[in-house]
Amino acid sequence: MLEIFQQAKPEVVFHLASKIVTRHSLNDLDALVDSNLRFGLQLLESAVTVGCERFINTGTGWQHFENQEYDPVCLYAATKQAFEDLIEYYVRVAGLKVVTLKLHDNYGEDDPRGKLMALLLNAARSGEFLDLSPGEQRIDLLNVRDVASAFMMADEVLSKHSSATHLRYMIKAENTISIRELAELIGKVTGRPVNARWGARPYREREVMHPSDRGEPVPGWKQTFTLEQGIKEIWARMV
Repeated sequence: MLEIFQQAKPEVVFHLASKIVTRHSLNDLDALVDSNLRFGLQLLESAVTVGCERFINTGTGWQHFENQEYDPVCLYAATKQAFEDLIEYYVRVAGLKVVTLKLHDNYGEDDPRGKLMALLLNAARSGEFLDLSPGEQRIDLLNVRDVASAFMMADEVLSKHSSATHLRYMIKAENTISIRELAELIGKVTGRPVNARWGARPYREREVMHPSDRGEPVPGWKQTFTLEQGIKEIWARMV
């Protein structure tokens, strides 16, 4: 890692890599630690070694179950909080300037992750039935281009700071939407209903029914892409 940093000589690091496991097992522990703590530490150490002063970290709204100051939804969210604590050492001792940008759900074209938006759109296209929870939980969805814009603005904020700092922001959509409402919206926009079996799957343990709204957005940032626009764009690529 240090050799890579010495060659690249970055001015800023955008750290988006993560191992996400919503329900962990014993076999997931090493991967969670390696990805969400050890890898991040290698980035931090290499950054300060080569004199890179700006670091944009990615957190999650799942660090705030039921909108608490800190209550991790799952072990993944707990490792995100632990990494924030590790960052503090490099801020206080090495003078690093950091923004932790906390995200909720996001979507976009060519998304390989098998997330909810892709599952619903694929179900609309195929006509196959999709087993889902009762679907009353509300989600906060942003187009990936709005997310990218927030990261760039976070770096602009850091570039104006002359001393070490660790700022925390949360980017949020203008409105939340339930999974049932999202399925209905997809059917309306595409003209192809989503054949959902609501309640075929139970809610997960510690299901997030309302996404956290703790924290302010990056100064100057706002949502620019509506869900309808995003759905239309992705659907046009699918049919």
